[in-house]
Amino acid sequence: MLKLFRITPRRATLMAALGAALALPLMVSTPAEAWWRGGWGWHPGVSIGIGVPVGPPVVYAPPPPVYYRPPPVYYGPPPVVYAAPPPVVYAPPPRVVYAAPPARIWVPGYWSRGAWIEGHWR
Repeated sequence: MLKLFRITPRRATLMAALGAALALPLMVSTPAEAWWRGGWGWHPGVSIGIGVPVGPPVVYAPPPPVYYRPPPVYYGPPPVVYAAPPPVVYAPPPRVVYAAPPARIWVPGYWSRGAWIEGHWR
């Protein structure tokens, strides 16, 4: 069997220390920055980036949208609906027909069953 590395406790400790020293920059947290990218029409969301700040942090926050109170709404009274009046029909008055008076005749007085009947119109 070929032995390339002979690991002794001292070498193991040395390699562990060297590995920790090399891994330390990868484990140290760096400042994280988040940029708000609007969300009002062009690119919604938040971008998160990891980097080393070069200068003073630039904070950009767009103003919030402006909300206006809606104008007052006025409602008029409901329309008044009346029933249609019955149609007006003008009928001519009924025709008056006057009948001719019955023919009158004069009956002279006479005796009937022992009584005198005076003359009269019939």
